[in-house]
Amino acid sequence: MSNRPLSRPFALLLALAAFVAPACKTDEGGVTDEQRITLHREFARKYYDAGEFAQAEHQVNLGLELDDEDQGLLLMKAWMRLRAGGRDDLFVAEKLFREQARAKDYRALLGLAETRERQGVLYRESAEKVENGQTATRATDPKRRGAELRHDAAAAWKEARESYLAVLEARPSEVPAFNGLQRVCVLEGDLEASLGWSRQLLDVAEVEIEFWKSDLQRPNLSALEEGELRRRLQASSRLLAATHLTAATTLLALDRKAAAAEQLSAALALDPSRAEVYSRRAQLYVELGRLREAREDLQQFIKLSALGLEHPDMKRAADMLVECQRQLGAFGG
Repeated sequence: MSNRPLSRPFALLLALAAFVAPACKTDEGGVTDEQRITLHREFARKYYDAGEFAQAEHQVNLGLELDDEDQGLLLMKAWMRLRAGGRDDLFVAEKLFREQARAKDYRALLGLAETRERQGVLYRESAEKVENGQTATRATDPKRRGAELRHDAAAAWKEARESYLAVLEARPSEVPAFNGLQRVCVLEGDLEASLGWSRQLLDVAEVEIEFWKSDLQRPNLSALEEGELRRRLQASSRLLAATHLTAATTLLALDRKAAAAEQLSAALALDPSRAEVYSRRAQLYVELGRLREAREDLQQFIKLSALGLEHPDMKRAADMLVECQRQLGAFGG
């Protein structure tokens, strides 16, 4: 759903009043159902890009009243429900994506994968609440019900993983599929596999960044094209930094502290203004006995952080800094 200008003639916009009221034939102004559906789709995209999801779905529904089998509109509705994220929304999205995934549409497969991933998270959260008594259940055995919900979560994540892999079969460089696989593997408890997907995502994102940089050097680039390329470059850079942070978290869970610190360093090289990343790396450096580097990171965290001096994280950082200085002083550092 890219942010692109409306491409239909201005005369069609003059038919907006008629366009809003569904019709099944050409009106007096010569506007056909097909043109109306195109306008609904374009307005829905504009509303969606602006974050006005209720208005976007309203436009989609108006289009579906004209043609309830329009695949583009159905796909847009599925993504909108996925972004809404409620339990009922996800089940609507699943149904719509599943119907279109039969045709092996990679966009539908990607949507189905993300939907099932998020449903799995909801199942797991429900299991935890049932098991600890936070949520009432009609089941006579809450533990058994919890186990059933965990089984549902595992099944959802398995299908999500398989769907992400199917996307990569169709489009081997599809970044969201790599991103989804690194997440799902963590949810399934396969940290090594998640790291593997993180590495592949880093490779793909770096290639993408170089491509956008190269494209920016094209002669006669319009202001609109340059703005879009810079937006994509920023998005790729943010993804690269986020992937380094994800990999760091996974490595830390595997007790590979030095490697985790390297990933945090890579993230900071992309965005040196992230105060919380300095704090995370400082903690690792302390545990690794790299006190001078820990001291520098703590000083940088305190300098960049927007937290108040009384915030627990600031107090902890200050205490750690004093301890680093004390130990370094004891060793003549």
